[in-house]
Amino acid sequence: MNKERQHVVLTIAGSDSSGRAGIQADIATIRSTGCHAATVITAVTAQNRTGVQAIHAIPTEIVEAQIRSVIKDTTPSSIKIGMIYNAEITKCIVRTFRDYPTIPIIYDPVMVSTSGGLLMSREAVDVIKEELFPICELITPNIPEASTLTNREIKNTDDMSEAAKDLSRDYNCNVLLKGGHLQDDVLTDILCLKGTDEIISFNSQRIREGNFSGTGCRLSSGIAGYLALGLSLTESIKRSKTLLEKEIIESYR
Repeated sequence: MNKERQHVVLTIAGSDSSGRAGIQADIATIRSTGCHAATVITAVTAQNRTGVQAIHAIPTEIVEAQIRSVIKDTTPSSIKIGMIYNAEITKCIVRTFRDYPTIPIIYDPVMVSTSGGLLMSREAVDVIKEELFPICELITPNIPEASTLTNREIKNTDDMSEAAKDLSRDYNCNVLLKGGHLQDDVLTDILCLKGTDEIISFNSQRIREGNFSGTGCRLSSGIAGYLALGLSLTESIKRSKTLLEKEIIESYR
């Protein structure tokens, strides 16, 4: 396929040296949706399956130069944001994309790695809540992230629904709260649609064996890819979940 005719998804995220998450996972998933992945790297990490050993944030002016270079050449059909790390880079991203309000932004608020390593400075959290969330089409926190953002204890799907509503009301964006941390046999993700308080549940059988590193990266990248193709938000989520399940199962074979 001629890449100039492909829909472009811009992913803004950190580099994972293990190749299992971050920008590397985003590229693979976006390509699986049939879109072309343009990239902006916000940080370089040294990490593997045992943890995160080091993080180097890319200078803000280089992050902005990467963004400007991409959008000067092509207008992305959607934008996926992952690891940002600090407040300065967050402000740079917001400043740039306020000029492009029609491009849907999907933000996976990556705060810690799957192995538990901190991937964001604490100063960045307030800037993200106050400036980035309001320009997003969708945010995709997991339960620990949603608990941090809402100061709520989340123990079940009812708690998930209330937390998703709080986030959607506070920041006027759609919220997909991922339920993987509940450990039930049936995995439930909760979507709250902005401006309505409407809740949509996405249920699937939990997969117990496979490569689970970077699942949040891959889910949000898949949603961005399918949105770029013109699918609705709910259909994009459904297809991305199906694609993610396939990738997890195939990684174990």
